[in-house]
Amino acid sequence: MDRSINLKESLKVLEFLHDELEKKGIFWILICSTALLMHGVKVQPHKDIDILVDQKDALDVDEILAKYRIRPPVCTASVKFKSCFAQYEKDGVKIDVMSNFQYKKEDGTWTRPRPMDQAEPYIVNDKMTIMLDSLEHELEQYTAMDRPAKVEKIKERLAELKAIEKIKKQEQLLELIKETVAE
Repeated sequence: MDRSINLKESLKVLEFLHDELEKKGIFWILICSTALLMHGVKVQPHKDIDILVDQKDALDVDEILAKYRIRPPVCTASVKFKSCFAQYEKDGVKIDVMSNFQYKKEDGTWTRPRPMDQAEPYIVNDKMTIMLDSLEHELEQYTAMDRPAKVEKIKERLAELKAIEKIKKQEQLLELIKETVAE
């Protein structure tokens, strides 16, 4: 099965999701591989888009995407995860919609449902800003899913971002020193 992604197709589907969900006032977060790509993590893209919605909005999302439905919303649990999940396909791109996502921690307790408040705005183009899951939360998630390759790539990107932030702070300090000396 070819899971490689056509970024042009995926961007069109992302724009469709953005527009349709925004019309209904539904808050959603882009998660998983596509979100990692947008954060600059060097991962192999897949031919799907994963989004997280609040449990209260899951049926509204299903209504909006009904004509693209592959799997209706169902809440399930496994040994490691609990979530409500539905799947759709538009223009050859699968859309996985999750809500109430939880995973079991090493101590055997369950996390609270995947938080909606850890999202960060990402400007895709002049018409579209979407919310991405934070890299820190994606790291936690992929660690819980036992995906060491992605965990390593996320850690690499976080280190790169930390180094960039350090350089920016050093540049700001140098600028402040230059301004102080010039006075």
